[in-house]
Amino acid sequence: MTDTERTIIWDSHCSFCRRWARVLAWLDVTGAHRFVGTAEPDAYADPRVTREDTDRALQLLTPRGRFEGYDAIRRVLARSPITFWLAPLLWLPPVRAVGERLYWRIAASRTCAIGSPQPPLKMPWRRR
Repeated sequence: MTDTERTIIWDSHCSFCRRWARVLAWLDVTGAHRFVGTAEPDAYADPRVTREDTDRALQLLTPRGRFEGYDAIRRVLARSPITFWLAPLLWLPPVRAVGERLYWRIAASRTCAIGSPQPPLKMPWRRR
């Protein structure tokens, strides 16, 4: 990982997760993030992330650390020129409490942890 690389690891066995990874990729117009599905060979190349982590929540790896779930999403939104204005609101205690509760409720109730892997995200508008 380079000093500026930010990697989002999403659950490849989950079509719901794929849809949200595509939304985040669309919002990432500057290409600040690399999107890796759990079925891709380098999904677990970084020792900070395990299969248990990705089964539980979306993961964001940055030079400053590993973030998951709601915390990862708000950090991704803070980097997007489309949503950066919204991001400070996501840190407010009542918004954060609701956002975290909602994220974990959805994550716990999804039943897509088994199944055939979704294909990697194709983002033809990016050069990498």
